Amino acid sequence: MTPAGSKTGAQGEVLADWQQIGTGSLRPVGAADILGRRIVSGHLTPGTTLANLDQLAEEFSISRLTMREAIKVLAGKGLVSSAPRRGTVVRPREEWSRLDADVLGWQIGEIPNAAFIRNLFELRRNIHYYSTQQQV
Repeated sequence: MTPAGSKTGAQGEVLADWQQIGTGSLRPVGAADILGRRIVSGHLTPGTTLANLDQLAEEFSISRLTMREAIKVLAGKGLVSSAPRRGTVVRPREEWSRLDADVLGWQIGEIPNAAFIRNLFELRRNIHYYSTQQQV
């Protein structure tokens, strides 16, 4: 059995993060996917400063420009924020785009915790309430 979010190669071996990234235009998306999973799973907690672009690019065996694009993808989803001389910092969960398709997928890919389930039911209840109000 492979860890959640892990992929396997042709012989069934678990691939390292950098081996899962893909090629060409998929590389920034692949790197963002791996970092996003790390953030959502709690391996990178809110307030954590990520390594600089050069170190991340080396870790994932991709170019600095590709890594920058991956960070922009995560910033667009509200998972990280970047500032000069401060670096790239993981943002608090409350600031994430919780309804973003990727963020939802990463959360569901992990074992959902009680707070996530509670929030999901609260969201459903609110949608149901407002939809019935519109019908009246």
